[in-house]
Amino acid sequence: MLKLEGVTKQYSYGSRLFGALDITLNEGEILSILGLEGSGKTTFLKMVAGIEECEGKITLNGKEIKGRTDDVIMVFDDGALFPQRTVFDNLAYPLKIRGVNKVEIAEKVMQVADSFGIFPVLKTRVKNLTLTEKRRVSLARILMREARLILIDDFLKDLPANEADALYDEVTRLLFDLAKAKGTIVIFATDNPRFAFGFGDKAMVLVDGSVKQIDTYADIWSAPTTVWSAKAVDSTFNVVKGTLNYENERLTFVSAPLNSTLSLDENNEVQWQEADLYKIITIDVTARRDEILEDFVGKDILIGWHGCDYNMDENGIPLDITFMRNLDDKLVLEGDYDYEEIKVVVDSTYDKGTKQISILPRIDKLHFFTVTENSILKGKRV
Repeated sequence: MLKLEGVTKQYSYGSRLFGALDITLNEGEILSILGLEGSGKTTFLKMVAGIEECEGKITLNGKEIKGRTDDVIMVFDDGALFPQRTVFDNLAYPLKIRGVNKVEIAEKVMQVADSFGIFPVLKTRVKNLTLTEKRRVSLARILMREARLILIDDFLKDLPANEADALYDEVTRLLFDLAKAKGTIVIFATDNPRFAFGFGDKAMVLVDGSVKQIDTYADIWSAPTTVWSAKAVDSTFNVVKGTLNYENERLTFVSAPLNSTLSLDENNEVQWQEADLYKIITIDVTARRDEILEDFVGKDILIGWHGCDYNMDENGIPLDITFMRNLDDKLVLEGDYDYEEIKVVVDSTYDKGTKQISILPRIDKLHFFTVTENSILKGKRV
């Protein structure tokens, strides 16, 4: 079991990452870390590996990780290989420094090299390999010795798409076998949502050193706790800002575009003047009042919905379609509303000559977020 308790990385210049993180991974579990470059993926892996200091406590099978340990194997995104040495020497190195005899080392190297498809380059110096071959050599080290925890940092980075797909399929099968057959815990990092959610028991969405959500793909899709995690699982997830109003037992979300103007009527009541391009949208969300927070009534919030969760409605959000793209067997339409890009998923039979539509998100599929933190609303219910 791998257990992180209150884990935080504090830098001297003030930056603080991971926010007192608590995670428990049982034997055989696989966790993917999804985040862009600079999000903190490598720092997180190094802390778990015991090669970078942090606050909090990290234990593996009840033993605290403090510094390097043979129970952990980490594969760096740069390979951490010796460029002047041969592939054979690089693979042999972990066993050589542990005093394994030469015959056993040679047998193990050839066996692993054959399984990873790098047998023909065993005598080649690493500096003369292609990037894909270097990645294969780095990953082959996983099989050179046994470990309870395997950490892999962005092993598909910068690879051509076809080579990345092929290597992903090979390596994930290997890691799955190690996890499920031997109980090895696996954590790997990637910036590709398809890779992160296509393999593993759970995914951790990481943005600028902040953990936005740790859950399965299905759970993040149906119950995202942040806008960030929702967009991580779905590139068509939409967000619109507006005000939550409650009057006469009716709860509404009102979106007033920025280029609308305000005026006062004869009773000094605020009135919106609609602009030419946009119109004010009012969505009755009374059916969701049990999930809405009293603290946010009269204040700005965000609503979010997946691009497939909508109905065509002439009183809805007006969109001038500016772009279309394919998504599997569907078509994604893109348009702008109040400086937000709205995406709509339609069947491939959609008439591409139609350039204007009006939609309303499905009330039962709406998600509600705070404006400041982009996280789900918390507080007293209406």
